[in-house]
Amino acid sequence: MKRLLEKCWNEHPGKCLGTLFGVLLGLLYLLFGFWRMLVVALLILGGYYIGKKADEKERLRDVLARILPDHFFRDDV
Repeated sequence: MKRLLEKCWNEHPGKCLGTLFGVLLGLLYLLFGFWRMLVVALLILGGYYIGKKADEKERLRDVLARILPDHFFRDDV
């Protein structure tokens, strides 16, 4: 198990951190109610997705630009 975790950490640190962050946020959210499990799943998937993009050396702004509408990114500011 230790070797598997080391291999995962060495090859995909962003995915590991993102998933861990999502799990931790999800567990905190679970403390406030069981029926919010869908939110937990979204937090874990969101953390994994952001971590995957970090592993691929993609800028967070580029990822958010594909997800959010154009008016969130103003060039005049």
